[in-house]
Amino acid sequence: MSRNAHPFSHPTNQGDVLISHLHPDHSAGLTLDGKAVFGKAVVHVHQSDTRFWLEPRNKGADPDHAHVFDQAARDLAPYQALGRVRSFAADAEIVPGVPSPRRAIRRDTASSGWRAKARCGCCGAT
Repeated sequence: MSRNAHPFSHPTNQGDVLISHLHPDHSAGLTLDGKAVFGKAVVHVHQSDTRFWLEPRNKGADPDHAHVFDQAARDLAPYQALGRVRSFAADAEIVPGVPSPRRAIRRDTASSGWRAKARCGCCGAT
């Protein structure tokens, strides 16, 4: 680290990482070669995303997004092994002074599966 670098500028100095949702374009930078990039950090993810993307049953019900399930599991695995993944509720304060972004996956009542509110950022699927 350079002499003038801010102490939080290095990934190993990060204490908390907030992931808005578990699509690869948001979570893929958490790991490098299967290891946690933010070695001391707690990763905070909305509870609806952890319930959906980390549940193997849902992968079979949503084959268009199988790659997202696989990526989310890989991205969070080293943090889960260290007990450093925290889910937060829609109205919760994630860490003191940081409110939830209130992003949630909704239940699609017209089918038996789950559907994201918007198109997938990585593949464009709905």
